[in-house]
Amino acid sequence: DTTLPGPLEFVVTASSLTRGQAILEVEPNDMTSPQNLPMLPVGVGGTLADGVDDADVFTFDLKLGQRLWVYTAADPAMDLFALDHRLRLLDPMGMELRNDRFGSEGFHPALRNLIILETGLYTLFDEISTPGQGDMGGYNLYIDVIDPAEFTEVEPNDTIASPQALGPIE
Repeated sequence: DTTLPGPLEFVVTASSLTRGQAILEVEPNDMTSPQNLPMLPVGVGGTLADGVDDADVFTFDLKLGQRLWVYTAADPAMDLFALDHRLRLLDPMGMELRNDRFGSEGFHPALRNLIILETGLYTLFDEISTPGQGDMGGYNLYIDVIDPAEFTEVEPNDTIASPQALGPIE
C-alpha cells in the first residue's frame, strides 16, 4: 500500500494485488452453493462458460456505513474484450441493489462507491450478459470495502473547487 498526501487535505491510498494474493473460484459457486469470501479486500480469479447457465456467485458480510467497490475484467492473458459479462449485487433480503455490464464498449463492469445501508450477507454475481453469444473465458474480480472510520466527509462537498494557479509552465 502507498499513501500520498493530496493538495486539498485528503489522502489517496492505492492498493494492489499480485496473482499470489488472489484466490481462485471454487466450483460449484452458483446460486445454490455460493462461494463465501470471509475477508475483504480480495481478488478472485475465475472462469465463465457460455452455453451453460454459468454465473459465479460469491457472498460476503458487509456492515452499515461501509463503502463497497467491485471491479471485474477479462483475464489479461485473453483478449481484453473477450468477455461480455456483468456484475449484480443483491442485499441480504435478495433484492438487487446495483448491476453493471461490460457491453463491448471498452468499459469493464464495476460497482463504485456503493454505500451499505444494512448490515448482513450480500450476494455478488459475475455472469455472462447474453448467454449463447460465445463469450467465455477467465476473469479477475476485485472486491474492496472501506470502513466509515477510514474516511471523513467535509461539508459542503457539493461545490466545485476554485482553480489553483500553477504558475509558468516551462
